[in-house]
Amino acid sequence: MIHLLKNIIFITLLLACLFANAQEGPPLLRKLTAENGLPQGFISAIVQDSKGFIWIGTRNGLARYDGREFRNFYHIPSVKGGLSSGIITQLWLDKKDKLWITYESGHLDIFNTATEKIIPLTAKKEFAGLEGLFKRGRSFIDTSGDYWLLANTGEVYIINEAFTTLQHIRQKDPVLGIASVGKSIILTTDYELIFLDKNHAVTQRVTIPFKPTKLPPSTVGLRDNSVIARPNGQLTIVYDDKIINYRPSDKTFKSIPLPSTLNKQYLAVSQKVIGNDGSIYFSKNWVGMLSLDPQNNLKVVSTKMNGSPQLIDRSGILWVGTGGLGIEQYDLRINHLARKSINKLFHTNILKKAGLDDRRANKLLDTISGYYWRWLQAKDGTLWVAQSQPDSHIGSVFSMDRDKKVNYPQWKYEGGLPKKLPTCAMAEDPSGRVWGIGLDMRLYTLDPATNTITFRHKVPFDIGDPFQNEINGLVAGNSDFWISSTLGLFHYDIGNGKTTRYFPDVRVISILRDSKKKDILWIGTMYAGLIKFNTKTRQHFGYTTANGLPHNTVANLLSDSSGNLWGITGKGLLSFAFDGSRIHLHNVIGENGQEFNRYHYFKFPDGRLAFGGAYGYVVFDPKSMLTDNYKPETLITSIFINNRELPAVNQFSGNGINGIQLMELPYDKNSLAFEFAAAEYNLPEKIQYRYQMKGLDDGWVFSGNDNTATYSYIPPGDYELHINASNTMGEWSDKVKIVKIHISPPFWLTWWFMSAII
Repeated sequence: MIHLLKNIIFITLLLACLFANAQEGPPLLRKLTAENGLPQGFISAIVQDSKGFIWIGTRNGLARYDGREFRNFYHIPSVKGGLSSGIITQLWLDKKDKLWITYESGHLDIFNTATEKIIPLTAKKEFAGLEGLFKRGRSFIDTSGDYWLLANTGEVYIINEAFTTLQHIRQKDPVLGIASVGKSIILTTDYELIFLDKNHAVTQRVTIPFKPTKLPPSTVGLRDNSVIARPNGQLTIVYDDKIINYRPSDKTFKSIPLPSTLNKQYLAVSQKVIGNDGSIYFSKNWVGMLSLDPQNNLKVVSTKMNGSPQLIDRSGILWVGTGGLGIEQYDLRINHLARKSINKLFHTNILKKAGLDDRRANKLLDTISGYYWRWLQAKDGTLWVAQSQPDSHIGSVFSMDRDKKVNYPQWKYEGGLPKKLPTCAMAEDPSGRVWGIGLDMRLYTLDPATNTITFRHKVPFDIGDPFQNEINGLVAGNSDFWISSTLGLFHYDIGNGKTTRYFPDVRVISILRDSKKKDILWIGTMYAGLIKFNTKTRQHFGYTTANGLPHNTVANLLSDSSGNLWGITGKGLLSFAFDGSRIHLHNVIGENGQEFNRYHYFKFPDGRLAFGGAYGYVVFDPKSMLTDNYKPETLITSIFINNRELPAVNQFSGNGINGIQLMELPYDKNSLAFEFAAAEYNLPEKIQYRYQMKGLDDGWVFSGNDNTATYSYIPPGDYELHINASNTMGEWSDKVKIVKIHISPPFWLTWWFMSAII
């Protein structure tokens, strides 16, 4: 009894250690279910071919996914040439992109992913004996000219490349795993690693110096103990109670125990995938998902995942297949922001996080709309808060110092300033003096030492109805001011009393001085993009969707400590290098994650940034934000000629639609439409597209997220269609899809016919 109690305590402590290190894990990007187009929700296998397409096995057929649409293949008994069965148990891609499909019925099909033709292998007389023998897990490998198949009996079969011969290999102990590593084929048993060459001869036997798990013989067909080759040169095998690492360089083994004694479900049945960093991901029902990093540290990735890992695609997305709930996607490379809910108002939530805890200030803040609060973070650490609500009291301005002490003064007024005047914007000049500007373009100073608000200047410009002029930003210099407004950009020079107006036809909605080049102003606009303005030369340059900006509305501009610009756009959260060399659109997970509101932004003294809206807010450290550097391929998914879809097997290519490089068409088949998709699957709605028909288009045609290019009545001639996609952060890929097109003229316009007529 005491011995049993000690074991229970040990196991409890082991689990506690694991869960103490458990993280929430990567956020769930999205779920793909039958409602999205999957043929069925039980996912048995997911693989990615060399072109980038994702292939998915279910209990109701096969699906090909391009990030936007599913192309489904079903078992229809009355149709010849289709899938041999409907319930798929396993998928495997060979080196030529042929998809090997096993079924619960025991059949084996070989599916050409380009032409979509099927070879029903077990329907052939010479391979009929294989029916029903394929075990789940890693059962196939591809060597130079041969296919090796692992049976659920622990035996190995070899099929030649022409699918004409079958060989049989049997070892003393059942083979529990099979792998191709370098020039060797490695078979795993409970007792040894067996290395074979391409001629099937044993070159080395390595004894495993650990006792095997005591499992009944009936589990041979359920276990997958295939060797996993890792980038660091180690060979790793996952057993039911441990992980074994073997280093071929010094022929040493290391065993890492697993807390599997509380659960008798066979861990080796679970899919195991290796990430781009060399980490191995696998699942165990009672702890969700675990990973083994390159340093052999075992971690709990998440306790909330509902299935087993099936694939980590080339862009770093983890695909988890579930038993009826479809597919879950997790991004292992980018820090996606999770939107937090708002309790009351954006500014009350944010200022509380900033340390504001004052009853009078909070009572005032509760009465201000999120669109009417204004703030200024001064150089000495003082946070100033005001309101621009119509008919608001100018004396409602208060401040909080770096020690979180709130100063709510009884303001005195000098210079004839009315008490009821909204503070539309605030700024600090180079000497440290705090300025405010009112609705009617009045400038005043706020002096906390004397608790005095003093009227200084009235900007001399006839703006008409002040309520039609939304002042939203102020930049204070030594003797001049820059004022952003929905009527444009204003410059007021105190010395000569003159006001100059710039961009009168542009609705300016945000302004920020460059943190490194003080002569540069960044101006956010409504529908006119982002403007870089030089205050010395008065020259400007515009960034719009035509040169890489994701959307032409930009607001809420902030700068981080690294000198990057942040703001919101009509398509989400933007980061922008001040030199214009990088534009990223960051992804926010949650309901309406990309929607933000004007004036719902804040910069904390520690450098964190906050942006919010009606559906919540995000707070993050810009230094911790990873960017999407993936360069996706563009895949052509459909082609229409005169409104008729081109079949997979066509006259232009033996490699399917996506493999077409040249289309030669007669003059009367000259209306073409192309559908395409980018092979990046985390957030396809963030992918941008552009295309150009060289010979017709003068430059790129930017189509946003629309993935169709249509050309009607193309004149006879030679053309090149270029198609390009961005990643999820708006960076254009360096991989451009090119299709050459030749439209032949009618015979009466050919040179030989014209020559004959002449």
